[in-house]
Amino acid sequence: MKARAIRKDATPAALIGRVLCHDVRDADRKVAAPKGALIDEALARTLLALPWEELHVIEVEAGDLLEEPAGKRLAAAVVGEGVEVKAYSEGKWSLVASRRGLFRVRTDRLRGVNALEGICVYTLYDGLPVEPGEVVARCKITPLVIAGSTIETIERLAAEAKGLLTVDAFQALTIGAVAREGLDEKQRARFEKSLHAKVAWFGARLLPVRYAAPRRRGRDPDRGRRERARPARPCLRCARPGGRADGTPRGAGPPGEPALDRDLAWARRGWDAVVRHVLGGDDLRPRAPARPGG
Repeated sequence: MKARAIRKDATPAALIGRVLCHDVRDADRKVAAPKGALIDEALARTLLALPWEELHVIEVEAGDLLEEPAGKRLAAAVVGEGVEVKAYSEGKWSLVASRRGLFRVRTDRLRGVNALEGICVYTLYDGLPVEPGEVVARCKITPLVIAGSTIETIERLAAEAKGLLTVDAFQALTIGAVAREGLDEKQRARFEKSLHAKVAWFGARLLPVRYAAPRRRGRDPDRGRRERARPARPCLRCARPGGRADGTPRGAGPPGEPALDRDLAWARRGWDAVVRHVLGGDDLRPRAPARPGG
């Protein structure tokens, strides 16, 4: 396709077979030839009789497609099970759900389709529940003329994926429900009516609702007996800095060992030393200092 500018002194042959890029109006400012129209002999003579100085047109080459027929093929290609083409309006094709279910979009494939020049397919979010007749997507050819090879590529990609847009029908499941026994009759009736409506919307079947007594919270009469029967556990607290009879910290090295070596020795053996003394039965709880003469 090529864009052309036609002057008023052109002949009908210079216009026939080309596509108008804009509306052309008559002396009363009414649209006499609409944008996107394919000019035939009758329209060419009408155009030459209208007041204008220059027309912008597109020269259609072999293999090119006009906007409307190309959009029709695009819409038919992208729909899959549960989605159908509805209508063409204002340059867009509407795609609607043909059944109730979850709307699914093959996003990777659709992203590749929208990356092609002149193609626009926009949809609802993937995974939304939809009703029959609900518009789930629209598609459009943005230029007035597009290469036929572009549409053929989309048809091939969509055929491999069995459609880029589908609606998965809900499964007819059987559902059971358990509620608290504390609900009164009015609350039960309201609850069951609402639950039935929601389950039915998904095409499922609801079993009779069962009501269970709530668990009562209170003192456990057997708790004390179980606590007394439980084996005693040692009560561990933080160990005192000094743990040896000679006043040196547990895990410390000999008195002549350098301070850095003692620190490293505690880092290596400190945890093992604490575990060893605890398991050996040492009482690590801090004690108050003895009273003088006590």
